[in-house]
Order: sequence, then structure tokens, then C-alpha cells
Amino acid sequence: WVGLAFLLWNTPHGTTIGFAHGIDAWTYALNQCIAIVRYLQLSFWPRHLALDYGFPKALVFADIWPYAFVVCLLLCSAIWFGRKRLTLLFCGAWIFVILAPTSSFVPIVNQVAAERRMYLPLLALVALTVLTIYRMVLFVEKRITRDRLLKFAAALCLLIAIALAHRTIRRNQEYQSEIALWRSSIAVVADNPRAHNNLANALNASGQRQEAIEHYYRALAIDPDYHLAHEVHNNLANALKADGKMQEALAQYHRALELRPSYAKGHSNIGVAFLQIEQYEQALVHLRQAVASDPHFAAAQFNLAIVLEGFGQVPEAIEHYRRAVQIKPDFAAAHNNLGLIFSNAGDVKTAIYHFEEALRFHPDFSPAQQNLASILRAQQEH
Repeated sequence: WVGLAFLLWNTPHGTTIGFAHGIDAWTYALNQCIAIVRYLQLSFWPRHLALDYGFPKALVFADIWPYAFVVCLLLCSAIWFGRKRLTLLFCGAWIFVILAPTSSFVPIVNQVAAERRMYLPLLALVALTVLTIYRMVLFVEKRITRDRLLKFAAALCLLIAIALAHRTIRRNQEYQSEIALWRSSIAVVADNPRAHNNLANALNASGQRQEAIEHYYRALAIDPDYHLAHEVHNNLANALKADGKMQEALAQYHRALELRPSYAKGHSNIGVAFLQIEQYEQALVHLRQAVASDPHFAAAQFNLAIVLEGFGQVPEAIEHYRRAVQIKPDFAAAHNNLGLIFSNAGDVKTAIYHFEEALRFHPDFSPAQQNLASILRAQQEH
């Protein structure tokens, strides 16, 4: 606990833990009453599991009093019965003390609950359950024959095993794809903007663009002030651009940059969008801002080099192409473009080097194959 206090004092998690990020201790504690009861329920019957439970909600005591009553009852029971049996006191303390750092009053602002927080407390719950069943068996054994007891126990264990195996199979099916996993999370916590954004990303990657756009809009409708709203606007803009809705996409890119002016990915993406509609001056401005915000952003370096090359600023374009391949050595397109520049400048040796580098990392990269073949053919003819 001393170590924990020291780490918290030094804010190792930046904007994710602490009292200075918009969630007060009382609100977080109210949320945790619901979370703890849910952990206990899932410990005995793991149905409606979720990868992401979202963010703490603005609750009042009237919203959660039944959950608070259960938590207080369990805590008081552990203390009351633990006065005579230290085993019960130890198990109760084990559960509540281990849960306390994440499930009491210190806000974890980016995740209100997580099933993994129950892993260690579950040890005591398992022990208590096994001991309780053992006591029940001893009590029943005095009233019925051992043979009948064993048959009943075997049948009961078989039914429980089948039921839990079914739940395991269903959960594994949800893990078979990213889309299924995020759908299952939304089914449990429908008002989680992060889950809608992640589902939309997965849908967009699989080509289901229209549904992806719907979930991006849903994420923004749930919480327009979501701390990653700039990313959602950017992702939505990418999907709209791919769907041919360029003006709507530009509006979403601008909104992302209003929320986060130094957002390198947003500047890069809107720069590419302006490049596609041949507004080169605008593209240049945003791509320069992208590399200024994040000098290690290889794609932004590459796109800026393309625009600079189009403006005839070849030396500066070469510099940015080289930065792109320094950051990402397997950047085949950047190597290929460098090869073309040096080929046109008559530096055949350097051109061949970059074409070969592109093919070393990506042997099937056809532009580099064609360019290398052309330059080698020209050498043979001479």
C-alpha cells in the first residue's frame, strides 16, 4: 500500500488515474458499488461478459442504493462472522482489500470496471464456496446414504460442467473476430462510445463501411465530449472519404483538429484529402503541421515529400522521403519514389539501391519491380 501510494502520488498513469480528471471520489465510489456486485454475479455465472465497460457515469445514491446495500451487507457479514472465525475474516479482507485500489474511491477515469480486477479476489471466493459446499455435504451426509449423495453430487456436477462449458463455447465464439467481440461489449454496455468507435474501426476494416459510419455517429451522439472524440471524428472522416463523401469528410477532419489542434494523424489525413482534390497549398500546410506535431510519423513524412516533389522542391522532398525510410525501413513506396528521383537525376547506383531495398522488404511490390527492370534494361542497352 505504501508503494501504491507512492506511485499514485507520482501520477504514473498521467490522465487515467486520480482526482484531477473530472471524476470525484464519491461518483467513482457509487459506480464501484455496481461494479462489485457485477463481479460477484459473474464469478458464479459468467454471462454477459464485456471487454470494455466504458467510463464512470454521473450517478447519485438513489441510482445505486440496492448495490450499495449488498456491498455493505457483505462487508459487515465478513466482519461479524469473522469475529469467531478468522478464516471468514481473512477471506473477506482478501476480497475487499485487493479490490480497494481499483474499486473504491480513487477514480480510474478511462475504465469504470474490468473483469480482470476480480482475478485475485476470486481466490478467496472460490475457497469460501468450496468450504461452504463441503459443510453442506457433511450436513446432508448425516441424513441420506452416501451412495445416493454421490449419485446426486455427480449429476449436479455434470449439469454445472455442461452449463459452464456452454458459456465457454459462447464466449470463445465472441473472440473469433474483432467485430463479434465489440458487438458483445456493446450488448452489455450500449452507451460506451469507445466500444462503438472500436466496432466501427473493425467494420470499416472489413469493408462494412455504412454500418461503421453509423457506429462512429453513435459514439459521438453518446458523448460529444468523449476524450478521444478527435479520433472518432478522424476515423469517421476516413470512412466518409472512402465512401466518396469528400465534403462531409473534410468537415469531420476540421472538427477533429478543432478538438485537438496538434493531432498529427488528423493533419496528415486532411492533407491527403486536399491532395486528392488537388488543393495542394492546403495539403502542404496540413502535412507540414503533421510532421511538426510528430516528426516520427512516417506516413506524414512520405505524403509531405509527395507534395513537395509536386511543387518542384525536390531536395526537400528527398529529405522527407529519407526520414520516412529511417523511421520505417520497410517503407517500399518511399524507397520506390526515392529511386525514381535519383534515376531521373542520373544517379543510377543510388536509384538501384532504393528499388532493391523496396523489393527486399516487399518482393511483390510491382512499381519497384518495373522501375528496377527498366533501369537495368537501360544499363544493358548502353
